[in-house]
Amino acid sequence: MQFHFAQQVFYNLFKHIRKTNLITLAISCISIVFLLVIKLFIEPQLQRCGHCKFPIPSELMLVAIGTVVSHFVELQDNHNVTIVGSISSGMPPISVPQWNLMSPMVTDAIIIGFTSTFLTISLVKLFAMKYKQDIDYNHELTSLGVISLIASFFSSIAPSSSVSRSMVLEGAGVKTTLSGIPSGLLVIFVLLFLGPYFSVTPTCVLSAIIVVALKNIIAHLSHTPKLWRTYKRDFFLFMITFVVTLVLDVTIGLVVGVVACLLALTEQQRALTITLLDNLPGTELFLHGRAKLATGELHSTKFLYPLTRSIISCRLIGSLNFASSEQLESKITKVLKEHESRLGSLEDFEYADQSASCNPSNTVSADPILETQQKHQQRQKQQNTADKRLSAAEEAYRRFSSNLDRIEMSQDKTEKFYLEIHDKKEYAPQRFLLIDISGMTDVDPSGALCLSTVHEQFYSIGVILVYIGDLSQFRCLDTSKWERFPSLSLSYPTMYDGYLACQHALFESMVTLHRC
Repeated sequence: MQFHFAQQVFYNLFKHIRKTNLITLAISCISIVFLLVIKLFIEPQLQRCGHCKFPIPSELMLVAIGTVVSHFVELQDNHNVTIVGSISSGMPPISVPQWNLMSPMVTDAIIIGFTSTFLTISLVKLFAMKYKQDIDYNHELTSLGVISLIASFFSSIAPSSSVSRSMVLEGAGVKTTLSGIPSGLLVIFVLLFLGPYFSVTPTCVLSAIIVVALKNIIAHLSHTPKLWRTYKRDFFLFMITFVVTLVLDVTIGLVVGVVACLLALTEQQRALTITLLDNLPGTELFLHGRAKLATGELHSTKFLYPLTRSIISCRLIGSLNFASSEQLESKITKVLKEHESRLGSLEDFEYADQSASCNPSNTVSADPILETQQKHQQRQKQQNTADKRLSAAEEAYRRFSSNLDRIEMSQDKTEKFYLEIHDKKEYAPQRFLLIDISGMTDVDPSGALCLSTVHEQFYSIGVILVYIGDLSQFRCLDTSKWERFPSLSLSYPTMYDGYLACQHALFESMVTLHRC
């Protein structure tokens, strides 16, 4: 019904635009200009000079002037200007609500209750954010219930705040809810005694007051460019709610805004993000690539020892549920491909070394002795270069582990090795993937099943998943049957602990590494 009413308003507006009452239009424009001049120029100037400590009651002045002019000029009779009309005097009698109307009106009552609650909470949050105040939602809901209960005995309904009235009060400088006392007394006084005097007030004057009061809401459009640059989701939510409210109705705009927010939250719960992390040299920090650039550290692990390049760090952010779990495998695969594209695969690393040792533009003598000497010198140069590429952590562990062969550590060829464990030969893993689960908010049974399946699938192809964080906080996860790499735990408290553990596992495995 509200939507149909809004359609009728715009339809009649454009249909009868040629029949516009020019006197009414002029009064509206003059009223708007009058209010804007006082609020934007006169009032700020007086407050800066210190001559006026309180807001100028421009709305009350405008109503008084409009009422007096309308009474003496007889705007309705002479110029067909719409006025407020007859206002009944006296208070409505106290009566018990008619319970026989409950059945046909229960649906509308529920809709009105939810809508009024959302409208009130949104206005409360708007002003609380502006004036940096705390919100007690239980207090707000209790107040709404008490007001609605008492008002029902007076044949009235006051279930929520009014956008226009709230903006008028805010523009007048009201700070507390005590403003409702004089407002209520004034309404009672008008109903009892002054009703007939305000019957000649032009409605266009009241409309002008509401339009000017809503200028603060329209002024929020100035924040949209920043919102677009920082958070596009909130930008679209704001614009959808704003346009629907402005074009159709406050109630429709509120409902559309709430539905849009619920859809956005649902989509956010479905979103699952995995970001690649790099170690900040000389620290225990693991940062995203953009954060590393911000620190000025352009260090790349591309020239580190190839085995440690098989340790990949990432962070999982989001909720692993039935809606997002299907993305997990593809996200991890994407991270592995991103790592290879940034650092190059192990095969590319070896190919680059081979290309460096075989320069076709260098004409070498056919003398076998000279050729052998040059190859020996080239291998020695590669070995020395590889020694320099060792990171600080690798070098410390090399000094710590006296059983490791330095020449074997310095090798740059790691394409196919076999690892002897318990007299059984297994293919050495190509990747260790450290997953930081501190950003994972929730895991449901579907997500737990998916994570278990993904863990086994990647383990079978040589990608060992090691988790950083506490897996036991997710009760749906049963990790007792998960495959684990020898000498490694399934999870570690910090990324640095997991990284060092994977390094140790790699270096220890080299004691029994043999070429194919």
